[in-house]
Amino acid sequence: MIVLVTGTLVPGENVFALQLVDRDKRIGEYAESLKKLMAAKSVDKVVFCENSGDEQAVEKLREQLYDGKPENKLEILSFQGDGDKVAKYGKGYGEGEVIKYALHNSRFLKNEKEFIKLTGRVTVENLDEIIEKMKKGILYFNPVKIYGKDKQTDTKFYKIPIKVYETYFLELYMQVRDKDGIYIEHLFWKCLKENRLAFRNTPEYPRFQGTSGSIGISYGTTEWKYQIKNILCKLKLYKNQ
Repeated sequence: MIVLVTGTLVPGENVFALQLVDRDKRIGEYAESLKKLMAAKSVDKVVFCENSGDEQAVEKLREQLYDGKPENKLEILSFQGDGDKVAKYGKGYGEGEVIKYALHNSRFLKNEKEFIKLTGRVTVENLDEIIEKMKKGILYFNPVKIYGKDKQTDTKFYKIPIKVYETYFLELYMQVRDKDGIYIEHLFWKCLKENRLAFRNTPEYPRFQGTSGSIGISYGTTEWKYQIKNILCKLKLYKNQ
């Protein structure tokens, strides 16, 4: 399985609701999460794509990852995204740019039919168990919440066929307006429902580790909450109807 990791090594100024801006700390956390990902047995290739276009930061990341040795499992892509629009509209705008760039420029993704998307600096402790139970050609998404009127799809981690992404999701980031409460998570949920796209919950609920760069909270959860979500995932009931 190929995993596409999105990120921003050096965020621009005035990005709405961004908490973690320390350059060295961000690079270090990206390096650690990528190392764990490359060590996963079920992951064949990793594409890391970032949109700061900072060559020095990319080189520093390579130094921490490779330690002087080439890595044929990892492809690193870097480009200069539209910083003004990311600052104006929000992080989901930047993430959409990153995925679009990766799909158009990655040599790893060029011959793939589907990919798993993972937000940078986040790790999934039970990644191997989840991937081993996933079926080819199936969309896997989990909601942010089970109940409530604020319907959102969790975009930290999902699996999707490339043709489906390019047909329905590729340009959604242009509608992101974080300051108006319109996040990429809302747009993904709306897209799934309006286009009647069949999807499943992940076979197991992801055990996320890491810290949100936007709101600064830890992605870890208490064990009892995880077990409830995990049971609902396995029963295919973790869906915000």
